[in-house]
Amino acid sequence: MGQSKIAVSTVKTWATQNPSGRYLINEDRSQRNHVVLKNVAYIIDFSLHLTTKATEPIDKYYAICSRRIERGQCFKQPCLGVREFTANFSFPDGNEQIHPELLGTFNFGRILKKMHFIQDPKGNVEWKDNESQKIIKGRVLAEFFEAIMRDGVVRC
Repeated sequence: MGQSKIAVSTVKTWATQNPSGRYLINEDRSQRNHVVLKNVAYIIDFSLHLTTKATEPIDKYYAICSRRIERGQCFKQPCLGVREFTANFSFPDGNEQIHPELLGTFNFGRILKKMHFIQDPKGNVEWKDNESQKIIKGRVLAEFFEAIMRDGVVRC
């Protein structure tokens, strides 16, 4: 459970004006409302690219990846937007079918595809480089794509 972001001044005011000494969580609760899809299935196409840290042939990394997918193992559990909505994964079994409601063409508009971190000494963003572990200053450029679904498939 996350901690409340209530201001210290608010706590002091509450403590001096509340003679009972009780704290009522209902007065400090943040309600959230979600519209959630049920029974969602995605087929994700991916490829492996070796970094400079790779010491083995790519076939070994494919074997590791395949074994983990078969077992449902992962370094970090994937999620669909927020970690409360975890995504389970497996290889397709060949029996996947497109729901009839998804047949046709639907335009979802522009959707974020990727964030590009660009080194720039005048930038206002800092991040840690994965390889050198150094703090880098720069700027972030957002890349979007036109999300069009054709017969249940969105390609980006």
